[in-house]
Amino acid sequence: MKIGVTERGDAGIDFSWKDKSHTVDGMILITKAINNVFLRHLFSLYEAGYTNIIVHATCTGYGSTAYEPNVPPPKTQLHNLNQMVKYGFPVENCVLRIDPIIPTKQGIEVAKAVIDTALVKGILPNMRVRISVLDEYRHVKNRMLCMGMKSVYPYGQFTASKDQFELVRRELSEYDIKFECCAEPFLQSGHFVHVGCVSEKDLKIFGLETADDRINPQNRRGCLCIANKTELLTNRARCPHGCIYCYWK
Repeated sequence: MKIGVTERGDAGIDFSWKDKSHTVDGMILITKAINNVFLRHLFSLYEAGYTNIIVHATCTGYGSTAYEPNVPPPKTQLHNLNQMVKYGFPVENCVLRIDPIIPTKQGIEVAKAVIDTALVKGILPNMRVRISVLDEYRHVKNRMLCMGMKSVYPYGQFTASKDQFELVRRELSEYDIKFECCAEPFLQSGHFVHVGCVSEKDLKIFGLETADDRINPQNRRGCLCIANKTELLTNRARCPHGCIYCYWK
């Protein structure tokens, strides 16, 4: 059994996943750009009987800013997510993904604005929500400095401090929402559920069972993904979104 993911790029830009449904038992499509082309390919598969698809609609709140210069603004992404559900894509197969959150007071306010807008639009609380906290690679720090922006973390610090994680935990705990997360050990409380990007929960949605219950076979620290995860995209460079925090150099 294999579950395909689009972590290496964006499923709303690179549509090579649409021809690979015969190679996997389910797909998790991650995109910051729900658009007409994406929806056409998505519903084409769905109407042809391939229904084992989950869409992670990423909306950090930074679309069309210096952080995500070529990403649609958040209102556009949330509107299109709402339309996707109205067109008939099951809400239980949708995940609002706020990835990453910048763990500063201002950064958390940006993330909360996404949540508040989603609540007003009626997207939540019926949809799963997935979050992560910014990882700042050395090349990301250098990229930010070259653009005249301040690094979020001190030089040599890759991820948020315990205090910064506590700020995220405290602020998001104001919502009556279960936030899914992975590899974020300092986000602990009843509001945060630690689960892989490919999980038993996803397999249940797909109506699949697996005897292979290994977790994190790739030995990535903190990863909770089950072993049958496979990449659908072949991209090995920054995608056209041009996000400043991208892990690709």
